[in-house]
Amino acid sequence: STTARTVVQVVVLALAAGAAWWLVRRAGRPAPMTSARAGLVLLAAALTVAPSAPPETALLVLPLAAIAVRRWRDLLVWQALHLVSWVLTGWYVGQALVPTVAEDARAYWLAVLLRVGGLVWLVAAVLRDAGAGSVDDHAVEVGGGEPDPDLDVLADAGDPRP
Repeated sequence: STTARTVVQVVVLALAAGAAWWLVRRAGRPAPMTSARAGLVLLAAALTVAPSAPPETALLVLPLAAIAVRRWRDLLVWQALHLVSWVLTGWYVGQALVPTVAEDARAYWLAVLLRVGGLVWLVAAVLRDAGAGSVDDHAVEVGGGEPDPDLDVLADAGDPRP
């Protein structure tokens, strides 16, 4: 019913807003990683409760996921689930499943569950990493010392030759 859908949407968005608030408060100061994590949580919640979510929505999540998620495994799980969801949706819409499953929407609902499961996996990975207080959250400072001439072939590229 419309009322139940509205209640679920409000609850999911409120939980996402609470998680985003927790991420920002935990960080203590504004940082690109904190913004990406909070944005990913809010965007995943919005895509989860959206009445229509085409498979291309992964393009909205991808930049934030690339910044906010620290492990390749988590990104690959999300992308695999989304890819299978995309294929199932394409088969269902293109009626490639009609000879075997006539007028049955189970494949479509499986695709929706896989897509939502991938988004939940990303959000769980972000909250897990933020809760663990990973050392990797801080940007690495590059170029603080002198270049090593044995490792850096262009260490003296800016110096004129005598």
